[in-house]
Amino acid sequence: MENKEVYRAISAILQDADQMQNNSNSQGNWLNLLKDVAYDIDDLIDELATNALQKKTNQSISEKVSYRTSHISLRLRSSHKFEDIRKKLDQIASFKRDFQLTEHPMQVEMFHSPNTFSFVNKARVVGRETAQREVIDIVLRLSSGSSPGLSVLPIVGLGGIGKTTLAKLVLNDPQIGEQFETKLWAYSSEKYELKKLIEAIIKFASTLESQLGSGIEELQKQLHDILQGQRLFLVLDNMWIKDWNQWNELKDLLESGAAKGSVVLVTTRNAKVASMLSADRPAYVLTHLSSEDCWSIFSRCVFKEGGEQTYPHLVNIGKLIVDKCGGVPIGLYSYNSSAP
Repeated sequence: MENKEVYRAISAILQDADQMQNNSNSQGNWLNLLKDVAYDIDDLIDELATNALQKKTNQSISEKVSYRTSHISLRLRSSHKFEDIRKKLDQIASFKRDFQLTEHPMQVEMFHSPNTFSFVNKARVVGRETAQREVIDIVLRLSSGSSPGLSVLPIVGLGGIGKTTLAKLVLNDPQIGEQFETKLWAYSSEKYELKKLIEAIIKFASTLESQLGSGIEELQKQLHDILQGQRLFLVLDNMWIKDWNQWNELKDLLESGAAKGSVVLVTTRNAKVASMLSADRPAYVLTHLSSEDCWSIFSRCVFKEGGEQTYPHLVNIGKLIVDKCGGVPIGLYSYNSSAP
């Protein structure tokens, strides 16, 4: 069974278990194990899809050599992850009969991410200076180009890799403020709804939430009043839209109110979404942090000043934890938040 099929089957069984509402400790532990595997599969699928997209965007010889090196590393990591997942699935399968759980057909939705905001504490961000400069350079080139319509730049990468943080850094950079008259931010949930997304954009631009229009026509007029033919820089965070027609509705609405040179920066962990949103240019693929940057984040979270010298025996343990996180920043912060 392919990993996507396994993911759907796991989600179906989870729904069945939740409906039973059995509060026993044993079943609770079993459900937690199953959810962990679902997350593992979801992340692995995203990592492979992102790597495939990165292959398409690499053009120079040096980039191709770098890609081949990272691809070999990915294949090694993936084979170990596949083996770990299969072992967990074997263990889960042996427990399934004990709880009389069965699979029911269902519409599988992706796990929900928390809503986001545009503020960023730059002092806490590590290892994204190069990515920030590169994305800003692309945005400024797009804004100064000859394209008469709205330009779109997707940032694609694994969940927790730092796409939202990078988008915040770009939005709050002085160069962006100088180039664009209007800067907006909106979070898009996994279940795309045009009306809710327009509302989110308007709410960011105005504190008059009580005066939001009740219908799509009223909201459209309010959005046009905000844009007023100005050059727009809009961040759409966590996009999952896969319907071309739905995307064109939003894009046409923005283009009709914004000036030439406007740019939309989109973050997504789905490579297919990134390709659809910007078919005429490659997405920006955000890669893993270096080991040095990961250790800098981890040590800052865990050790107080001078703590590495005070507890040298914990440093080696900490570095093992950093290696396990695989260059994904959220794993480091999650460990710190869950540590006793």
